[in-house]
Amino acid sequence: MRAKPAQSISPSSVRESGVHQTVPPISEREPASEGTGVYGLDADGTIVFINSAALSILGLTTREAVGQSVHGLFLRGSRETCPIRATLRDGVTRRGQGDVYHRADGTTFEVEYYASPRRDETGALRGAVVSFRDLTAPQRREQERLQLLAFLEMASKVGRIGAWSLELPHLVHRWSDATRAIHEADPDTSLGLDDLLEYYLPEDRKKVRRLLDACMTEGAPFDEELPFVTAKGTQLWVRVIGEAARDELGRIIRIQGAIQDITERKRAESSLLASENRFRQLAEAMPLVVWMANADGELDYLNQVFFDVTGMSRRALVTGTWVACLHPEDRRRCMRRWRSCVSTGEPYEDECRVRVAADGSFRWFRLHAQPISDPDGATTRWYGTGTDVHETKRLQEESTSLAQRLAAILESITDAFFTVDREGRFTYLNVEAERLLGRCREELLGRTLAVGLGRLADSGVAEELERALTEASPVTVERHVPALDEWLELRVYPTHEGLAIHLRDVTELRRHREVLHASEERFRLLARATNDAIRDWDLETDELWWGDGLTTLFGFRVDDMDPNITSWTSRLHPADHDAVIAAIRAAVAGDAESWTGEYRFLRKDGTYAYVVERGHIVRDAHGRARRMVAGMTDLTERKLAEEKLREQATLLDKAQDAILVRDLGNHILYWNRSAERLYGWKTQEVLGRSAELLYTEPKALRAAFESTLANGEWSGELEQRTREGKTVTVEGHWTVVRDDSGRPKAILSINTDITERKRLEAQFLRAQRLESLGTLAGGIAHDLNNVFAPILMTTSLLRQDEADEARQRDLTTVQACAQRGADMVRQLLTFARGGTEGRPERINLAKVAEEVELIVRDTFPKDITFELDVMPGLWHVKADETQMHQVLTNLCLNARDAMPGGGNLTVSLENAIVDELYAGSHPDAKPGPYVVLRVADTGMGMAPELLERVFEPFFTTKELGKGTGLGLSTALSIVRSHGGFIQIASEAARGTTLHVHLPAEVAGRRAEAFRDAAETPPRGRGELVLVVDDEECIRTAAARVLEEFGYRVVTAANGAEAVALYAQHRRAIAVVLTDKMMPVMDGPATAIALRSLDPEVRIIGSSGLQERGTKGDGGIEHWLPKPYPAEALLRRIHLVLTGPTER
Repeated sequence: MRAKPAQSISPSSVRESGVHQTVPPISEREPASEGTGVYGLDADGTIVFINSAALSILGLTTREAVGQSVHGLFLRGSRETCPIRATLRDGVTRRGQGDVYHRADGTTFEVEYYASPRRDETGALRGAVVSFRDLTAPQRREQERLQLLAFLEMASKVGRIGAWSLELPHLVHRWSDATRAIHEADPDTSLGLDDLLEYYLPEDRKKVRRLLDACMTEGAPFDEELPFVTAKGTQLWVRVIGEAARDELGRIIRIQGAIQDITERKRAESSLLASENRFRQLAEAMPLVVWMANADGELDYLNQVFFDVTGMSRRALVTGTWVACLHPEDRRRCMRRWRSCVSTGEPYEDECRVRVAADGSFRWFRLHAQPISDPDGATTRWYGTGTDVHETKRLQEESTSLAQRLAAILESITDAFFTVDREGRFTYLNVEAERLLGRCREELLGRTLAVGLGRLADSGVAEELERALTEASPVTVERHVPALDEWLELRVYPTHEGLAIHLRDVTELRRHREVLHASEERFRLLARATNDAIRDWDLETDELWWGDGLTTLFGFRVDDMDPNITSWTSRLHPADHDAVIAAIRAAVAGDAESWTGEYRFLRKDGTYAYVVERGHIVRDAHGRARRMVAGMTDLTERKLAEEKLREQATLLDKAQDAILVRDLGNHILYWNRSAERLYGWKTQEVLGRSAELLYTEPKALRAAFESTLANGEWSGELEQRTREGKTVTVEGHWTVVRDDSGRPKAILSINTDITERKRLEAQFLRAQRLESLGTLAGGIAHDLNNVFAPILMTTSLLRQDEADEARQRDLTTVQACAQRGADMVRQLLTFARGGTEGRPERINLAKVAEEVELIVRDTFPKDITFELDVMPGLWHVKADETQMHQVLTNLCLNARDAMPGGGNLTVSLENAIVDELYAGSHPDAKPGPYVVLRVADTGMGMAPELLERVFEPFFTTKELGKGTGLGLSTALSIVRSHGGFIQIASEAARGTTLHVHLPAEVAGRRAEAFRDAAETPPRGRGELVLVVDDEECIRTAAARVLEEFGYRVVTAANGAEAVALYAQHRRAIAVVLTDKMMPVMDGPATAIALRSLDPEVRIIGSSGLQERGTKGDGGIEHWLPKPYPAEALLRRIHLVLTGPTER
């Protein structure tokens, strides 16, 4: 068909035809008529949109079309003469017919098209919209219809398919000739609906009528396969298909369909199903994997064995995930081989590893599949099996590996090995055989023994080989080879192919045998000579050889003993039997070279001997235990001696003195319980260590040691140290311990702790010294007063008559010095007389404190703050008011001098009951009611060694000329004369606190009421308290009080011990009471360490300097001032336990 030229359409005609010049919206781009293609172009002829009909006609996709030039895609003509290009240039709408478009598959077709210009809102030309229609489609459809009719006619005959219809509403029935033939009905037969139903079985007729009714009334289509009986009684299977036909108003005017005779298919399906069922039953019964696949190689059946082996579900067959059970290294190879066989039709064979469900391991399977072909040779189905060949594969691999290892071993061994056949011809030689025979294997293989033995010919080896060949019997002999001057062991083993010959050089072995024979003879002689019972145990045969020492130690004759291991095991003590046997077995099973053990062994007289056995385990080159040679030594006498020593040690442990034994190297050999208590070290910590750990100065140890060795004994006093670093004084009594020959072997030390006794002696001597000083002072005070009195009186008179100012000043100086001397004499008298000259009366110390406060505030530097704290209801004391004034003034002056840079001075007065616990901490204290005067400063403080001397007369830490050293000694003398006592606590750079206790004057009932309140503190409920203090007397007293009031107590001598105890009993300890000043680790450091273990730990600090926490106290909030009475201790612990947890 020739293309008609494109026609131009005027704008008016365009408007009349309804064609718009602007691009329609996307929703309007699909044409109303089905099969019309529409596409849009920009000004360059590039496709900017295209509808689905155009894509379908052209065989393109949107991605392939949009963005491409229309020319070159499906328009192939000249661009200059193209009507569509003309529209793009002049904006004129054009219509054409007969133009040729090209499809994507290369075919062409003629089209009818309209090209309309595309403009924007301003009217500017932006492109074109083209709609087209395939003119060849109607012709092609007609041809296809005629061909289809022909095909249907042929299919109807071949497939026995006929058509039918029922016209509504009168149910006029029509059918094709093929349908009539299927029914075997006469050509003239006219049937109604009921007649048609008669061809179906009675049980199916209602179903068929229901399907027809639904189709006629609702238009429901149907497709059923049913049994069928023809007019002639032939039984068939038919497939009936029906659908409704409607008019232009949608009304059902007819139902129509087709009927097909499917009897042969049904018979084939039934036969195939039966065959398939038989195959599946057989497959499920087989012990191997059975599988089937269709012609394309897709598996559609796997028997249960596969799922049992792999653990997969049957869904894996449907989804194709069954391949996941194949080993990753085999999967691709197997699948590639399988696809190749499917494409070629060749049988499939392969081996691969399959994952086993039981443990996830892989097992080898051999896969085999056979294709089933139709008569034309085309594959229709595959049948396959999978056989577990894992063990076979393993055996093959092991066999190959074994053969390789055997060959390697034969080549690497130092023995000669070769084989010959039944004719005596060489079939194999190893390297050593080549060396021994002196010829290479290429020369010998295939040659006879007569030719190949060479240097062995004169040794008798040839005769032995000939005999083995003739008699087919094994041979083991040793022969000397003169040519080599060697002894060879010949071992010959007959085989089904000939002989296997093994030759080994035993020259050294024969020499070792001779040496061994001599050694065994020496061993037997040695066993007879020793006192030990020697036994030789063969670990492979359990044979046991006994030496003559068995008779000496245990009374058994060697001949009476069974020559096996039971002669030893049966005589072990029942309590030792299992442990000894287990220990020996462990030593033998491991790599030990020896075993040592102690046990009891039965004597012939029925008693048991204590023995120690030392056994040497003999192992072969591979480390396997072969024998154990052991000697049994009788320890009975030593055990009895050790038992006696233990009894003696028990007695020594009960002694109150520290008893220790040292060797001559000063290493500690014995340490009794009292030594543990005195020094702090446990026995296991010091045994074997040098005794120098007890001394800060080892010279004292060496001097006493040398004296002990020289004189046989020594006694004296020594300064020693404890584990906590404290110094103790002991009175030692050392004695040399000698052996049986009288030579010194050790030193026995008995040390008595005399630390407390020495302290009391020093205190007594200090008191005597003070008393002597007092006597001396009293003796000279009167004479000194007689000296100072005229000086004071004369200077006063001279000053009145002196007009010269310089001389006046000189006289004033003389008078002041004399007055100061008189004051010193007065203090000396007070010290000497102990304040006994005062006039005691019932006074209130608050009044004295207030008077001193006025003096302090008026005279002390302004950078010293003063604080007075008086307890309400303060008790009275019986004392000399002037002397009390002197005591408090002296204490305040000392505090002032201790704070040259300023500070805080605190004076407090309170009532207190001194109980037994409190009184035990001070020798001058007695239980009862007291008024406590507390003077505390924040000054320089003092070191511990200075505190011991502060109450000595004339002792001062002040600069020369700034102190007499009589202030504290006078205050102590006055307080003691009133039945009181003073306690002092000081810390360098932290300050000093003094507690002056004076007996109180309290009315009977009032005192009893106060005492009752103090004596009934709250009781504990079994809480565990950790008491930490370096003073043992304080630890002991506090523990006794707490235990009496219902608490449990653990104690520690320093912070390090406290931390260790807290870590061990963390959940049980309810509160920790710790001293502030301690060696090793002080109170604040202990608090920090405890809080690192437990942030919620409750801690109470105790100190003689403070009553409350400060910044450097490790965060301790609760404080108990020392010394503290039992009531204060108990109330503070109760307060902390019932209050909130510290954080």
